[in-house]
Amino acid sequence: MQIKSSDSQAPYWEFLIQDSQKPEFIVSKCPVIWKQRAHIAVSFDGGKYRFFVDGQLQGQVELEKAYLPSSMPFLIGAGPHRRAKGMDYNTHDHFRGAIEEVRITKSACYLTDFKPTGRLTISSDTVLLYHLDEGNGDIASDASGSKRHGIIKGGAEWNHRRE
Repeated sequence: MQIKSSDSQAPYWEFLIQDSQKPEFIVSKCPVIWKQRAHIAVSFDGGKYRFFVDGQLQGQVELEKAYLPSSMPFLIGAGPHRRAKGMDYNTHDHFRGAIEEVRITKSACYLTDFKPTGRLTISSDTVLLYHLDEGNGDIASDASGSKRHGIIKGGAEWNHRRE
């Protein structure tokens, strides 16, 4: 997820789909409103990605071939940058904002417009759920019960001003 803009236009949310095929971008129809919370969701049903901002479908991309997993690491709030050798990565394009929660499920949660709720919840399809409210340390606890705890790296800090 990125925020992209040019000198002549307002910034927009942009989602990059990076599997082992060609990269695809979905750009939001609505501009980013600075210092205002936004509910960002991406849904994948095995063949089509759908990108939502505040519950409104912004765009979708259908894969031309079957999904092929990428060898890139799973990162939240940064992009991977492969070092010269091996599978060692640095990060770049760090998100400049607050990420309050992250949920990943086995199935597509959203296929059409929806009304975002408060705190994200666990379902039988939840693979990981980070509430990101620990407040200190370098571990993001997985609330799903799957024990896929994350490591806070790259200068990220806990958000103590949560509403």
